[in-house]
Amino acid sequence: VLYLYYNENISTNGWQAFFHMLQNSVSALEEVNLIENNIDDESAVAMTSAFANLSSLKILQLDENKSIETIGWQAISNLLQSRITSLVELNLSVNKIEDEASVALANALTDSPSLKILNLNSNRFIGAIGWRAFSNCFQSLALEELDLSMNRIEDEAAGDLANSLSNMPTLKNLKLTGIEYITATGWIMFSAVLSNLNSALQKLDLSINTIGDEAAVAFANALTNNSSLKIIDFDANQSISDVGWQAFSRLVCKSSIIDTFHSNHTLHQLCDGNSSEHLSDLPSDLIYSLRLNRNNNKNEVVRQKILWSHFQDDNVDINIKEFFHMELKAMPFAITWIGRDDVGHPLLYQLVRSMPSLVERGNEHDNKRKAVSSKTKLGRNMHGDCDAMM
Repeated sequence: VLYLYYNENISTNGWQAFFHMLQNSVSALEEVNLIENNIDDESAVAMTSAFANLSSLKILQLDENKSIETIGWQAISNLLQSRITSLVELNLSVNKIEDEASVALANALTDSPSLKILNLNSNRFIGAIGWRAFSNCFQSLALEELDLSMNRIEDEAAGDLANSLSNMPTLKNLKLTGIEYITATGWIMFSAVLSNLNSALQKLDLSINTIGDEAAVAFANALTNNSSLKIIDFDANQSISDVGWQAFSRLVCKSSIIDTFHSNHTLHQLCDGNSSEHLSDLPSDLIYSLRLNRNNNKNEVVRQKILWSHFQDDNVDINIKEFFHMELKAMPFAITWIGRDDVGHPLLYQLVRSMPSLVERGNEHDNKRKAVSSKTKLGRNMHGDCDAMM
């Protein structure tokens, strides 16, 4: 492990001498941390020479080295492409990476099958050309964590990224915070990332953006068949009103009993767990459904949602009628599975109250059975009397 960070006073000559010294002694390094140093293009070229035989490197931290420009990034790209084949984590955040350097880096990373974590946070010099190159690159990677926060990503780039990330079945954690340039159009395009049935995404951080109701509804609709996303962080998106939150209410608990089975039972958080800023804005039914979704027993989640949302109010008679078209043999099992109402009555009790015809049918059947039994008994007695007379 090599940790050498926050050394802004080291000159170009100092870095060149340091990397020359390392040239024949770093063959077994697995982690290099060079955060926030005064590394420039010449120093970067010297670094790539020193690490030319460093095939064991797994973690490379080069964030906050803003003096590296196109020549230096091209040298680093060549190193990543031809020498370092086992890289797992790469941090290039808070740098001055422009489009030409972005294309070089994207091409270099295309052949990095081991790369799992990539941080491109706060690279505001990357334009549409650079993001398109990275978008193409992402499709060939098996990333699990990707941070694109605080960048100049506009609608066109958002569409490119959506097409790319929709086809990345390994991605679990994606950060897109503080991106002020994406409009509602771009966010709606980007929501398609969540509609892929093969998505493995578990956390999507969209905090500190300008997402409004139109985009929020698009994200909720995209999650209809998504069973992987647990957290989508909308913290500090002040433009989302009750219209947007109601879309998520419908997502996690639909309006009818049968449709509730097909609600989203995975999503359980819509803002930072340490922030209560938005929690007070969420509808109470949404908050409750999200809490229920935290239970790993999804069968129990469905049961609780049906019981709470359909049998805890004055409309029990209306709600119970959804069972009227169910086969009679299946009905008792369904009602028993759901449980009891808030008074403590089994829901079968509510069903009988709402469907007196069931009792009437039962009475008719019972009366017929008794009549048949009586006739049989009478027949037997008459037969006995005849035998006695003979």
